[in-house]
Order: sequence, then C-alpha cells, then structure tokens
Amino acid sequence: MSVFRPLLLVLSALPGLAATLGTVVPAPQGPYADLVIDEARKRLYVVNTYSSTVEVYATNVSPPKQTTIIKTDATPLSLAISRETPNPRYLYVACYDGSTLDIIDLNSANFSSVSKQLDAKPQGVAVGLNGKVLVTTVGTGNGAEVLITYDPVTGKNAALTVSPPAPVAPTLPPPNGIMYLAGKSRLQASQDGKLIVGVNLQAATRTVFVFDVASSVVLASRVVPVIRLPWRYRRTAAGSSVGPCSSTPRRWPYWRSRTPSTRPTSSPHRQLQRADQPGRGSVPCRTARLCWRPTTSSPHRYPRSPRTPAR
Repeated sequence: MSVFRPLLLVLSALPGLAATLGTVVPAPQGPYADLVIDEARKRLYVVNTYSSTVEVYATNVSPPKQTTIIKTDATPLSLAISRETPNPRYLYVACYDGSTLDIIDLNSANFSSVSKQLDAKPQGVAVGLNGKVLVTTVGTGNGAEVLITYDPVTGKNAALTVSPPAPVAPTLPPPNGIMYLAGKSRLQASQDGKLIVGVNLQAATRTVFVFDVASSVVLASRVVPVIRLPWRYRRTAAGSSVGPCSSTPRRWPYWRSRTPSTRPTSSPHRQLQRADQPGRGSVPCRTARLCWRPTTSSPHRYPRSPRTPAR
C-alpha cells in the first residue's frame, strides 16, 4: 500500500499542473508521441511516429530550431535518455512495428545508432540508476515478454518471468489526433532512478506496477478501474463542459418559503427538469431531485439532498 500512495498523489496532481510554458515553436511534422530534454547539450529530442524519426531541436537559441532528423525503425512511440553525467550517452527509442529498441549514440557527430531486436512489439521505455533499460511490450500472446530489460554493458536482453498483464495494441490513428494517446503503456523512472513506475492499459482496466531496478523485480502491481473525472471536468460529445448544475445550493425544498407567485413555473425561462432525464441540452444535476434550470434572468439554484445539514 505504501508504494502506491505517492503514485496516486502524483496522478491526482497532474491535472492541476497543466500550463503553457516557454516558447511555442511551429512543428509542421507533428503530431509527436514523446519527447526528452538533454540539458547538458541544450537539445530537445522529439519522436515523430508517422515519419519514423527523432527530431533534434537546439534550445540554446531563440526561438529553438530543428537541427537534425534521425531515422528510426517503424512506428517509434516513446524514448528515454541514459543517466550518465554530465553528458548522457545514449538515447533509447521503442519502435513498435519494427519490434526493436533503437540505441542512438549522442556522442557521435552523426548520431549513429544500432537496433536491438525484441521478441515482442515495444511501447514504453525508461532508464534506471545503473543504466539498465526497462521496456514494456504487448507480449507474445501467452503472457511472456511483457517486460524486457536491456543491459548496455553486456548488450543483452532479458525477459522478466513475473510481469503485469500486457497492454493492448496502440491506437493508430491516435484519438483526437493526439499521438501521445496512441501508446497504451508508459514508464517513468523515479528521480533517483531506483524505481520505475509503469501503467499498462487493458481493454476495460489498467495495471499500475512498480519495478525495482537493482533487483530487476516487480515489487507490486495492481489492477485499477478506469479513472472517471468529476462532473465539473467532464465534457459532452459536442465538447461543452459538463459540471455541477449549481453554485449556490439551498436546502431541500428551497422554495418552501416562497409565495405561489414567485415559485418556478414551466415557462420558457424557468423549467423544471428531472436529474435522471436530461434534455434540451441542459446539464444534469448530481442530485435525484427536481432542478431549476439556470437562466440569465434568474439566480441558479438547485435542491440539495435531504441528508445535507442545514447551513
């Protein structure tokens, strides 16, 4: 349980951290699936899945500009950089349709690379403290080869015997044109590199797991349902926000003290609507009570649940 508490805290905080920072650079080659920053060399490496390339941008100029395009195997989905200091040496690229882990030498002038053939199609990649690389794949069909490690010292691959369920195949074309959503498996190393946290998406659930780099063992894994956003953050098919239908709640029934002449009626401006029967494009109420539909000419109120204490 203690392993998952920090993870759940991070996941819950992610929506609040979204922002537009830095300089926006036009990217006509997009959409992009993943990116990595090389702070020592002032570079940004970006995965272009459709063109099977890694684009290199220089960040020490204003505005940043593309300097090099590195060719990879088919359908790259994610990448990770090695942890040597001060200058990382390798860039690892998981190529799905190529069933390879491309290793790009960042110290070479022309970005020379080699491809390590894998027994299953990869989706995610991350690098641990000792340089060990963890790769997630869709497996071989019988639950094998879901997690694969690569040792840059020996140059050999090794499959984990005990691993979480495999993710589903990536969605191409990606949902809403966002290439980052195409992949169904993601890996993230901790700041000290001792742990790697992964998420594999299945058809109706997702599996969160924690990998210990030193022992090459999955410490824990858990199947969790798909996270549903609160009403205030959901959106309808048309794209309009769906949220709670009141900002000034009143105790039920809120019109008890109102005279008959001032109670809500079924006029075009004041309509009563059941929460379980939304219609006319209105927002469903979170209570199973009659709701006074909001208008521009009247305050927006809705009846609270009988269990709600009085103010």
